[in-house]
Amino acid sequence: MKLTKPSASLVTEFKHVASQVPHAQPRKMFGYDALFVNGNMAIGLWRNTCVAKLSSADQAALLARGAATPFEPMKGRVMTGWLELSEELAHDPEELLSWAERAVAYTATLPPKVRAPKTAGAKPSKAVAKKSTKKAPKKSAKKSAEGVLTPRRRSGVGSKP
Repeated sequence: MKLTKPSASLVTEFKHVASQVPHAQPRKMFGYDALFVNGNMAIGLWRNTCVAKLSSADQAALLARGAATPFEPMKGRVMTGWLELSEELAHDPEELLSWAERAVAYTATLPPKVRAPKTAGAKPSKAVAKKSTKKAPKKSAKKSAEGVLTPRRRSGVGSKP
């Protein structure tokens, strides 16, 4: 599935808002701009709006206002703790800054995400052993018209015609 790109104006607005949020690291997630705190994503662009990880109280407030919906990146797959902000809210720089700060503050309370260390020169996985196949039985002699067995000639290198 190809992801829809956000409008250029939303990208510009988000980058401006992101520059005003302290203690957040801007990065890309799935090709979209996002803000991270301690390795956890707090808020980011999604299609032509934003998604944010918010506290239960903030989620309830946004849902009651009708300014957000539960984030469902794939039909039937709702991400717990995430809301998809309305396009009106996402395109309002003051509102977006307010909710970005709340998302960053909430995400800062979560345990840091620890990346597994990369191993130098990772070993390739072991190849699965192939099953041996049975070879066709060799035919050593051919019955002639008289019923006498005669040896077959081998064709190939070194054989006589």
